Amino acid sequence: ATRPHERPVTASTIPKPSAEKMQEVKRPATATTSKASEPVKTNVVKERPLSSGASDKKATQPAQPVHRQNVEKVVSQETHQNDTKDRRIKVQQTQTVQKNQQTIEKTRNLVTKKGQKKK
Repeated sequence: ATRPHERPVTASTIPKPSAEKMQEVKRPATATTSKASEPVKTNVVKERPLSSGASDKKATQPAQPVHRQNVEKVVSQETHQNDTKDRRIKVQQTQTVQKNQQTIEKTRNLVTKKGQKKK
């Protein structure tokens, strides 16, 4: 009635009781007083060890990254070992290939010395 641009009174009065009823239903359902007081108590209980254990956490937190670094070191060592093994295998393979080529050349030289044609 105070503002002329508002909706008719009949439309505004109908939602108001339903909204109040919903609020009345919600308030006991949520039980804000008991739930608000209980979580505050539990939060305070939870926060106190966290704040007192902050020094403990500082001691434990570096331990976790150190563990992660150790894991990374182990992984890097494994990859390093694998790389060195791969290098050794490659060196062995190249050596055997070179030996095979040398023996093939020797046999070709022997064959050509006997007067036969090269393949």
